[in-house]
Amino acid sequence: MASLSIIIPTRSFAPIDLVRELQRECSRAPECDDYEIIVTDDGTSSSDLPPECELIHTISHACFLLHEQHQGKAALLNDAIGKARYDLLLFVDNDARLHSPGFISRYLQAAEQYPQTVICGGVFTSARSLTPHNTLRYRYECAANRQRQSQHQNRTPYSRFTTFNVLMPRDVVRRIPFNESIRRYGYEDVVMGLDLCRQAVPVVHIDNALVHTGIDSNPSFLQKTETALQVLSQLPAAYQGGVTLVKMLQRLESLHLVWLIRLWHRLFHGLERANLLSRHPSLLLFRLYKLGYYLELTKS
Repeated sequence: MASLSIIIPTRSFAPIDLVRELQRECSRAPECDDYEIIVTDDGTSSSDLPPECELIHTISHACFLLHEQHQGKAALLNDAIGKARYDLLLFVDNDARLHSPGFISRYLQAAEQYPQTVICGGVFTSARSLTPHNTLRYRYECAANRQRQSQHQNRTPYSRFTTFNVLMPRDVVRRIPFNESIRRYGYEDVVMGLDLCRQAVPVVHIDNALVHTGIDSNPSFLQKTETALQVLSQLPAAYQGGVTLVKMLQRLESLHLVWLIRLWHRLFHGLERANLLSRHPSLLLFRLYKLGYYLELTKS
């Protein structure tokens, strides 16, 4: 038997359906002795708060925390960790939905099998999420799905680390808190994964995916990507060197090809953006765009 604190970060959104799904799962899991569900909002003024947020307090074992000052996801999670009651912490993004019954049981069984271990459940992208306007992120997520299966992920457990759906012991996140210097979108999860690796905290991936429902429109996803790359460009070099995109650029530099990426981006970034915002975006052009955009940010 185990007790569980579930933490759901959000902003101006009330994940009522997700909270109810998790509440039902916890109440049905024979391994779950007690639980709480903490929905924590980052920077929504009380006047702009969706009225559905108040309904969270009416759901058994659930509560809603409001922060009117924007903190960033890392600080938001650290604050919720400090207020959580239990030693097993399950982080779930607000745009997740359950994929299959037994979600909580599978996690608690894994926690018993792998004590003091970070356990990643995975992400699943449903074809039902596809629209004519979100084809870029949908294709990106579907391509990533093939590398997110536990058998593949456990070969390199710290790569592509995400808090979209992960179980972490309280002792671990007290010792290695989320990096609060990152206040904008992007790379706080990657930095946590690199910190876990450096501290030799064991990470295990299991097949316990949640469905990702928040598939952004093409303009929104491209803007988020640019913001994330801006965050990456400002990280210390020790963190940048652990990121796949930077490793790719280092490989290209050893082949004396970085100049070609820079030239391509200067000549064709407008055409790249036009393709990425269209209904038929190319993932190859997306990778080239990210490389070129990052090089522009970091040029001396």
